[in-house]
Amino acid sequence: MCPQCQSLVRRLTSVPFRAEAGAEALPWLPGHEFETILPVHASGRYLGPLAQAMLCFKDCGDTLTVRLFSSILARTLATLAAHYPDSLVVVVSVPSSLSARLKRGFSPLELLTKNVRRRCLLPDNLTIAPVLKHSTAHEIRHLFRVSQKRADIRHRQRLTRGKFTMRPRRHIPPDAVVVILDDVLTTGATIAEATRALVSHGIKPSAAVVLASTRSPRDTVEERKGEST
Repeated sequence: MCPQCQSLVRRLTSVPFRAEAGAEALPWLPGHEFETILPVHASGRYLGPLAQAMLCFKDCGDTLTVRLFSSILARTLATLAAHYPDSLVVVVSVPSSLSARLKRGFSPLELLTKNVRRRCLLPDNLTIAPVLKHSTAHEIRHLFRVSQKRADIRHRQRLTRGKFTMRPRRHIPPDAVVVILDDVLTTGATIAEATRALVSHGIKPSAAVVLASTRSPRDTVEERKGEST
């Protein structure tokens, strides 16, 4: 990736935003008194140069794009962790499937989180805990399935049902603020399934972070204006 493209991607991800509006499959915030959607913080909008850069990263995983996106991820995580200065923030990344690992030869999120830790980019009150894994039954059932890219919300929910489970002998402190990490937010079905897996083991996520969202707050505002006219 050329220096000009890197600079453009950095500008497009310089201001993280709340992205949960319009992601219909996102879960309710676990344990919350009121019906509140799990908040999602996105680094940028999955569109144009950012989308192209992410596809390049996920397909190739070259050193330049890994460093670029690990810096972007670290900035967004630091922004979120600043909301919880007196708490331990534990980031739980969504694991790649076996078929995706075989296709790419690596896990994009795992590559990013390792780079972030190696470069010491995380704030002191934040740690990354890979406590989730794909369930064996789901891996076998979907090893040769088609992509989710063109699936509607109900199909995505069916594809992700029972997708994750907890790794054995992994522990998260009970008073920690748990944040789910995924690469791209579309409908929220993957984050919802990760939430269900964590809640089934007594862990209640407080938020999610994604590198990019297919929607932005402006989309929701424009849709509401269209409905009112």
